[in-house]
Amino acid sequence: MVKAIVVNPPVYDFTLYDFWLKPYGALRVYRFLKQGKHIEVDFFDFLDRYSPYVGSYGFKYTDDFGRGKFIGTEVEKPEVLSFVKRKYRRFGIPVEHYVEKIKNLKPEFVLIYTGMTYWYPGIKEVIEISKRVLGDQVKIITGGVLSTLLPDFVKQLGADIVIQGDAFEILAGIFDLEFDASSYIFPCWSLYRFLPYIVIRLTEGCPFRCPYCASYILKPAFRVLDFEKSVYEIERWSTIGVKNVAFYDDALLVRKKEALIPFLEQVIRKKIKVNFHTPNALHARFIDEEIAVLMKKAGFKTIYLGFETINEKKQKELGGKVYTGEFDRAVNALLKAGFERKNITAYVFLGLPGMDEKEVEEAIYHVNSLGIKVMLSEFSPIPRTPLGDKVIKEFRINDLLLTNCSVFPLLSMGYDKVQYLKSLKNRLNAEIQ
Repeated sequence: MVKAIVVNPPVYDFTLYDFWLKPYGALRVYRFLKQGKHIEVDFFDFLDRYSPYVGSYGFKYTDDFGRGKFIGTEVEKPEVLSFVKRKYRRFGIPVEHYVEKIKNLKPEFVLIYTGMTYWYPGIKEVIEISKRVLGDQVKIITGGVLSTLLPDFVKQLGADIVIQGDAFEILAGIFDLEFDASSYIFPCWSLYRFLPYIVIRLTEGCPFRCPYCASYILKPAFRVLDFEKSVYEIERWSTIGVKNVAFYDDALLVRKKEALIPFLEQVIRKKIKVNFHTPNALHARFIDEEIAVLMKKAGFKTIYLGFETINEKKQKELGGKVYTGEFDRAVNALLKAGFERKNITAYVFLGLPGMDEKEVEEAIYHVNSLGIKVMLSEFSPIPRTPLGDKVIKEFRINDLLLTNCSVFPLLSMGYDKVQYLKSLKNRLNAEIQ
């Protein structure tokens, strides 16, 4: 019997909020390994807000849509971040509970999900603790965002096998499992004792090539998945109390006639009652009155739209996904369909090099004039993207911690301007009812 454990590591950051944040890929890997009768596989999510290890904390800090605070402990700030006027924290379950788990299980393989590039300290912690407790004979396998973008860096952290992109074919070889590339593997939600929400995908990848985004590196091909299986998953979990569903699609509205529209029609026909949310920005260009009405009828509750900037020249430079007129028409369509203003939010870039304070301010005021909310999308330069590599070179960034979205805007704009724009956003949002 082969023993393995799949781990979602803790996060070291200035802030962390459960904005429908689940280790989607890690939960799929667990389900894949679970099919092997010769494999004993366990799971440990340091960011499980409802774990018995954190008591009633998660239940206390959760809103009606399932979002909430993570348990966090202040830790010493790395020297490279000493200029940031905020407390640095370790978010997640205390490490002694993980140590107890692996001492009992004695896994031969530790599979670690790697997320944001600047969250590497949590990955390093899990690798070092796993090897200290289990010895050098344990094999550390990593996959996910950081592993795909910077595999050599992850190897330097101590990983033995670093998987780039989809992990299943490689894992099938390592664990002697069968893998059918045409069959989509869904996350194993039953691992959690309490689920305020689940997340789904109707599509993978993105057909756009925005210079700041790594989506096409992580998933090179855009494809539509089997929406009927997603309907089944939602129906199944809604019957046992799950009330919220978040989409993880990067391009949910692209090829909507093949995915989103038939999905919504089936949800409506089956009378499935859940709240749908779109934390990844929707492409406003593809929103018209017809799709807005259908989304409202099916149960969409919160809508997040990509706006980025009001500067037309920059809109083109950033991928040409949406222009101001298209954005305005999308907002009007959503409002006409009956969406509440307070539940429609537009992402506007903050800290993007070349975008000055006045431009951000103008975008904030424009969004507010439409009667909806603004969320400042704090820019993080992502390695291997055209804009990310350019910015990392220009700012001479030699530590991934400086690419943190809470940090880089301070480097590009300065503390006072960032605080002013955040305060302006907060003041105007408070007026939206």
